[in-house]
Amino acid sequence: MRLAPFIQNAVIIAETDAPTRDVALRMMLRKLRASIPDLEVESVLKDILIREQESSTGIGKGIAIPHATVSEGLDSTVMAVATLKEPIDFNSVDRKKVSLIVMILSPEGMADGHLRMLARVARICSRDAILAEIMEAKDEDALREAFLAADEKCVG
Repeated sequence: MRLAPFIQNAVIIAETDAPTRDVALRMMLRKLRASIPDLEVESVLKDILIREQESSTGIGKGIAIPHATVSEGLDSTVMAVATLKEPIDFNSVDRKKVSLIVMILSPEGMADGHLRMLARVARICSRDAILAEIMEAKDEDALREAFLAADEKCVG
């Protein structure tokens, strides 16, 4: 699964100053709601936080991939990407603070595509050189372009 179609329409936030995980997630959801009016921010946030309690989506190397399936308000999978000015605690597996958050939301019934997108994002972010290019992006356009380039480099 290629990310390009999702990145083109993703909410991109570069160098936000969100001080905590919950603030960052809520901000990302509110930005998504601007283009998805039926998205229930607090309900989706609750689902994401329940998922975080079960097992952190902080996968290491300063990356978190919070995700949820949503029962109402979505017709297709959406992404939001944020980089942070200052890393925040995400209870990551390697205990490192997070500087990159890639949120994935899918409608119920699209589990296969949801899992493939999670795997694709994790694969892209596992490559140190590509991750460095993504983290160097200082504005929304550069961040979107860095993800598109990463998607192209990680064909397969």
